[in-house]
Amino acid sequence: MCERVSSSEGIVYRDGTFTAFGLADRPGWVLYATDRHGDWTWGMTEDEASGYGPFLRRMTAAVKAATGATHVYYLGLGENSLHFHGLLVARCEPFAKDIQAAMAERGAAVADEAEARRLADAIREHLATGRAEEGT
Repeated sequence: MCERVSSSEGIVYRDGTFTAFGLADRPGWVLYATDRHGDWTWGMTEDEASGYGPFLRRMTAAVKAATGATHVYYLGLGENSLHFHGLLVARCEPFAKDIQAAMAERGAAVADEAEARRLADAIREHLATGRAEEGT
């Protein structure tokens, strides 16, 4: 995670507190992380904690707008990294069993790198233009 946070590859958002990356093998999925080391949510600074809700609102709005998803799932991770991190997962209709399986185990069945890049670019564009804030 340290390498990802310090690189510029695949970044769709960075604000000095959180960095978000489009996942190359999962269209519409975004991995996010705190920029500094810290334990889970209880280890966040006051600034990180107060920014987490607005960050999630902005990111999920961008993912929803870019993908046409009906919902965006979010989950926090962190037991295997020094950075608190999580996933945003676009849920599009129909909510296929292969997507449910992919949430539990990453596999080639739903991998589409070209579509993942296209959607990461669209998410980045929604964030850059502020269209995600408007829900469009």
